[in-house]
Amino acid sequence: GADILSMAFVKLWKKIYLQLEHPEDYIRFNLTVHDEIDFYVRNECLSILVPMIIDCMTTQMSDWPFPIIVGL
Repeated sequence: GADILSMAFVKLWKKIYLQLEHPEDYIRFNLTVHDEIDFYVRNECLSILVPMIIDCMTTQMSDWPFPIIVGL
């Protein structure tokens, strides 16, 4: 589980935090609890950032029959 969370953090960093000029104005990491990564996201950015977050946190390895999916 920790490895999957680490992969999700790297994907989130590359896709969201490095792409936005001031990411702290749109999204803030709050904490992790067991298998969750919790964020604060501005309401006006939800329609853009939520699909990106879901994409980054979904994990599919080539030899796995099913992906590990996420929910909000």
